[in-house]
Amino acid sequence: PNAEPSARQRIAAVSGRTTTAAHELERCLSAAEATRDLNIFLARCDVEARARAAAVDAALAAGERPGPLSGAVIALKDNICTTFADT
Repeated sequence: PNAEPSARQRIAAVSGRTTTAAHELERCLSAAEATRDLNIFLARCDVEARARAAAVDAALAAGERPGPLSGAVIALKDNICTTFADT
């Protein structure tokens, strides 16, 4: 069976530019949307996430190294206080 790539493999693919942070984000957002009826996420920050993914891709295109976790898509449990989203 074909296993999904690990987070480490996905990050390496983004930093190696064989995929983009934007592509990885859209893959995850599509999965979240497909399971919307399960109410897994209280709040989503799609606009902010897309802006950050675009910034990572732009930095990589400019030859910069934006950080070791750049390109990683994460979900946070909704019991964490934030200033940027409803919790």
